Amino acid sequence: MSLNPEQELKQRATPLYLACQEGHLHVARYLVTDRGANVHLTAYDGMTCLHAAAHMGRQAVVDWLVSLRFVNFLIQVTCTDVGLSCQDREGATAMHFAASRGHHCILEKLLHMGSKVIKDFWGGTPLHDAAENGELEVRLSCLFVCWHNLKGMGG
Repeated sequence: MSLNPEQELKQRATPLYLACQEGHLHVARYLVTDRGANVHLTAYDGMTCLHAAAHMGRQAVVDWLVSLRFVNFLIQVTCTDVGLSCQDREGATAMHFAASRGHHCILEKLLHMGSKVIKDFWGGTPLHDAAENGELEVRLSCLFVCWHNLKGMGG
């Protein structure tokens, strides 16, 4: 039986998506580096591997996925530039998912790597998601970033 890294299940989740969602970094690495899995394929709801890892709090997987943006020239794989601000079908980014679940370390990593704070299609930001779910530490991180960005723009 040959392994097809892009074979999808009924919910259009690939093996790579599921490995990232469940935090199986060694499997995700194998699928990308040895089997050529595409990190840009999305599930039925438009979520990417980065969305799934951020949502579930898989810090090591998030770190690895965002590192692909800077080391893709070192590995013999195409399509490894992970979109940090990629939106799902409702406009949510990985930052929205990290904030909504209180994963402040992931949120800070995404911000540090250049992810943009943008609104989803309902008008909500990651700060809204954190507040809605009572995530105080994430709210403080978001507020600091917003203040820092405004200060840098002369606000």
